[in-house]
Order: sequence, then structure tokens, then C-alpha cells
Amino acid sequence: MSLKEILKFIQDGSYLKLKQEEEKLYLLKNMIRAEQDELNLKRIVWKEHGVIGEFETCRQYSYNHLDLNVLLLDLGILHLNTFVRSEELLEEDKEKLKDIQIPGKYFLRFTASNDLRAQISDSQYDPNLNNIRLIEKVALWRESYNKFELLNNHWKKVRLKVLESSDCKLSQKIIFTCGTLSIVESPARYRTDKVVDILGIETILKKSRVDQEKL
Repeated sequence: MSLKEILKFIQDGSYLKLKQEEEKLYLLKNMIRAEQDELNLKRIVWKEHGVIGEFETCRQYSYNHLDLNVLLLDLGILHLNTFVRSEELLEEDKEKLKDIQIPGKYFLRFTASNDLRAQISDSQYDPNLNNIRLIEKVALWRESYNKFELLNNHWKKVRLKVLESSDCKLSQKIIFTCGTLSIVESPARYRTDKVVDILGIETILKKSRVDQEKL
């Protein structure tokens, strides 16, 4: 039943509507942001629509993971804040670690057909948007956001149902007119403290990656 639900969501046009609303949100957000920037206002509250437009400082940092790992090692917290990804290891190393790997997570991948991708790409939002007031753009954004959330929540639920059911098997592909469904497993990980004695500290410093949520 779960597989029928997800196929219905795609084939009845709901997936296309989801991607169209996503595109509308992107366009409207950029237009609203540009107009707010021109007004030189960092924060605007549109109470009637329950929307707040606020500019926030977003700092981005780059780092050398090897130098960072050395620092974490010197602090004695490398093993608490890092992991090793299986795709960065040699096959012989993976074989050594097969009994201590953290299994990857499963997720459902949908690859749209060329025809469906073309329909999504060709979805053009109303060009007259440039001629309407800012408050009207905000109202359209709220309307589109509500539609997107409804569709996206349903999309998440039906995908989760497929993963929880026995309708699909790992690596099995289901091909139909609108695209391809497949269940994919994310790469396995290894706890740094579990593999350091097996791979050696030099390898760990080069191969381990920081878990930014923990750090």
C-alpha cells in the first residue's frame, strides 16, 4: 500500500506541484529580500500574514581539517568529536573494520524522468510579480509556503512508509513513466576511538572528519 501511495503522489501531479511551489518560494523570497534591502530595513513585521522579514549575519568559515584534527588531538578530544567515513578508506581497511562499523541510514531516492524534469524546469512563475506591491508578494509567499509545507509533509510521510514496509528492497529500482524509485544506504561510519588502534594515529588524523554538531 505504501508503494502505491508514493506512486500516486508522483503520478497525480502532486510531486510536480511540490517542486513548483518550491520554485515559487525561492523566487518570492529573493524578490522580497531585494525590496527589503532597498528600503534599508533589517526587520519588517507583516502581522496580517504572520511573516517577519529579518536580515541575519551569517558567518562562514573554512578550515584545514588536518590542522583542526591535530588541535583536537592536542586537546585530548579528537575521539569525541570526529568520525571516519567508509568511502575514504581502502578496501583492506574496511575489511579490518567490518565488525565495528556504524551502519548507514536508509533513504528513498526519487529520480525524476527527463520529461518530468522538463516540466519542472519549464514551470514559469507569473512575470507580473515585478509589478505588485511588497505586501502582496509577502501574501503570495505565505500562500505558497502553506501549500509547500502540506505537500512536503505528505511527501516525507509516504517516503517513510516505503522504508518501513517490505514493498522495496535495498538496491532494488522501480522504474515507471515519471522516474525511478530506489532505496539507498548512506555510507557507513566508524567511531574514531574504535579504529585508532587498528588504523594508526597518522591515518586517523588524515581520514577523520569533525562532527560539527558535537563540536
